[in-house]
Amino acid sequence: QLHGWLREAGRDPAAFGIEPRINVGVGTPEEWRRDVEQWRAIGATHLSLNTMAGGFRGPDEHVARLAAALEALA
Repeated sequence: QLHGWLREAGRDPAAFGIEPRINVGVGTPEEWRRDVEQWRAIGATHLSLNTMAGGFRGPDEHVARLAAALEALA
């Protein structure tokens, strides 16, 4: 539907980036990979990772979760 709206507005859908955000603060690597694949299937071009709501205490724990997510999603 988004691509249709872009074409109606005279824009090239291939030149329009889609950047979803997935929450890696909760869930499992399998769930994260599923979410990423669903976004890729609809044309996502970038990805943001969120670590909120994971109960982490301090930046080191957030960074460790981001590193784990990067490894799982690479």
